[in-house]
Amino acid sequence: MICCSTCGMKIPGKDSCDFAVIKKTVEGKEYVFCCPHCAEDVKEK
Repeated sequence: MICCSTCGMKIPGKDSCDFAVIKKTVEGKEYVFCCPHCAEDVKEK
């Protein structure tokens, strides 16, 4: 288990934050996240 380098949330079953698992486009810009918590943060900004 590792911690997300962005928010420190523990992510089970992952070895590295280099694995991008969530892609989200916000206002025409694409963001990539390793952590659902960080993806939620961007949606609200």
